Amino acid sequence: MITHGKASISKSKHYNYVCQIPSSILLSSLLVMKEPQGFKSAAKSPEWFAAMEDEIHVLKLNQTWELVPRPPATNMVGSK
Repeated sequence: MITHGKASISKSKHYNYVCQIPSSILLSSLLVMKEPQGFKSAAKSPEWFAAMEDEIHVLKLNQTWELVPRPPATNMVGSK
């Protein structure tokens, strides 16, 4: 028996369901929004800069970490 997979027959994917959603500001902004590639580009955007400040504020508020001096001759690991 020859199956669809063996015959390389596949159902095409249609993504037209996004077009059926009524226009909204949220949908438009989600489609246009682009994530910055690094800190410099994120810091230039007021929205991303505010989000970074909020994140730092919450980390300090929850006492998630504390700033300590770097030990000499130590290789530091970055975080995201």
